[in-house]
Amino acid sequence: MKARISLLLLCLPLLAFAQPIVLKGPHYAVTSWAGPEAGKATLGLMEGLLVRYNSVFLFDVSRTKNPWNVVVYSSKEEAEAALAGQTTRLKDFVYLEYADPAKSQLVAWVSADGLGTDQVRSLAFQGFYQFLWTFIPHPPAWIEIGLANVFWNSQWDGTTVTPNPDLPLLEALQKKWSEKAPDVASLLSAPSGSLGSDNDRDLEAWGLAAFLLETPEPSYARLLGAALAELSPTATEEVNRTAVGKRFQASKDLTVLGADVQAFWKARLGFAQRLAEGNAQYAANDLAGARRSFQEALNLRPKDNGARYLCGLTAYESKDYTAAEAYFAQVDGKSLPPGLLAYARGLTAFALKNNPDAKTWLEQAKAEDAATYEKLVAPVLELIK
Repeated sequence: MKARISLLLLCLPLLAFAQPIVLKGPHYAVTSWAGPEAGKATLGLMEGLLVRYNSVFLFDVSRTKNPWNVVVYSSKEEAEAALAGQTTRLKDFVYLEYADPAKSQLVAWVSADGLGTDQVRSLAFQGFYQFLWTFIPHPPAWIEIGLANVFWNSQWDGTTVTPNPDLPLLEALQKKWSEKAPDVASLLSAPSGSLGSDNDRDLEAWGLAAFLLETPEPSYARLLGAALAELSPTATEEVNRTAVGKRFQASKDLTVLGADVQAFWKARLGFAQRLAEGNAQYAANDLAGARRSFQEALNLRPKDNGARYLCGLTAYESKDYTAAEAYFAQVDGKSLPPGLLAYARGLTAFALKNNPDAKTWLEQAKAEDAATYEKLVAPVLELIK
């Protein structure tokens, strides 16, 4: 989980670096000390994140008087040097809120390799505070923390921001609520600063917020919309919190809501659970079930070589050799035991009557691990001759 920092009347010292690149989009202005490519990538991401943020709130972004400012450095050390004497050492990106909104800025750093997963997540998290406080300076804690962590788990393909289907916090939340349903009333009434990572209350805020966004039950989506409509830009946190709490209490039995939240997350299967499910089905000779489970795991982590290999394995065992070859062709064999991928591709090519490729792959399997594969490939190679 992350944390936020709000600083008033902060003045940045002059930097002894080259002149920055300033890039402007429809809603954001990015000042990049890390070069034009880092600036372009950050600007594209922030504009994409805005679309995702506002798909929930539906604010009129055209009435913002100033662009949202983002300052990007080439390293954490450069960012710390720029803020020297003004704040503590930085653990992560930070949104700095000034008394003058035009000077408020999100401070980040982007490496030469571009925006990685962690950098996208940190920008999404801090950028949400920057967005939300523009319209609602004092939101209820569970909305602020819960939705910040919902948006933290974003992914970006260079064009579009989407929710990441793989939920890193899922297993921790399931453990938290395994025996007892969440106390929704307590979450709704929690004051600012009380939902921290030290007591997992920020985890619970995420669980409630994400449930309201993702549950297929339409009444909860309507309830979230009605609750957000209660937020006032001029109200204190306590007033906003009370108004939202009353809306929930008037619409739902909070004990029932807690039970529904618990049931929703108990039924959710993450990556490791999908793999375990598939392995159990495979051991029970349920190939169709195993194939579905491994595909679900791959959908959660499309770059995972192990899941992709298992999809190929179950396709092969199901005699769907064309699909098996398509899966195996995208597996990086370096992440698997020596010879395993080559052996699988060789058998698949043989099943597809592609004997030249079959011979090449089987010979490679034997070369990579003769002790394991020499006797295994010998009968197939004999048939190819």
